[in-house]
Amino acid sequence: MSKKVLILSSSPRKNGNSDLLCNEFMRGAAEAYGVGAWKVGEINDKPSMHEAYEMGKKV
Repeated sequence: MSKKVLILSSSPRKNGNSDLLCNEFMRGAAEAYGVGAWKVGEINDKPSMHEAYEMGKKV
């Protein structure tokens, strides 16, 4: 499932705390959604595989 994420930073200071938090959120979201996994099997042993497994157990 592909999701779009919009991140808005309202910090008046470039590279301030809000920007740093937004960047870290973006990094986590990119990892969770499997960015960069284009070929078959590339997602094996990635955190998103374990997360998907755990989510499936809760159904």
